[in-house]
Amino acid sequence: MRAQTLTLLLGALCAVPAAAAPQVYELTIADGSGASSWNTPGTKLVMHVGDTLHIHNMDATSRHTLHTSGAPCPHGGSFVYDATGQKVNEGYNFDNIPVGGWLDCVLGEAFDNDQDEVYDHFQYDGSDGRFFFTVLP
Repeated sequence: MRAQTLTLLLGALCAVPAAAAPQVYELTIADGSGASSWNTPGTKLVMHVGDTLHIHNMDATSRHTLHTSGAPCPHGGSFVYDATGQKVNEGYNFDNIPVGGWLDCVLGEAFDNDQDEVYDHFQYDGSDGRFFFTVLP
């Protein structure tokens, strides 16, 4: 009886809490945004590995897509959809996010964008076209 109690206690002490369900983080590029940065340091997104960054493009005035070097997701996002929801690209690409469409970046690894390694591929010039975010483990 004593051994059984000890086993139950150890099991309770070693229990690992369940991981949080993956979240979807929405970012909308408003019409007329042009070369503007997608957010500011004050609105920096903090996400986790396994979450999805959903970038909706409503800007008919300029081209936009996500520039990465493969982290935290492929260049151009994991998936790109047009305004009707039709998937138009998957994985590494250089295409514009269609107006009214969106890009999903499935966050595959921890990443801190403190050196501007990830930005708006078509608009970044060192000061414009920036994107402030961190991906935690």
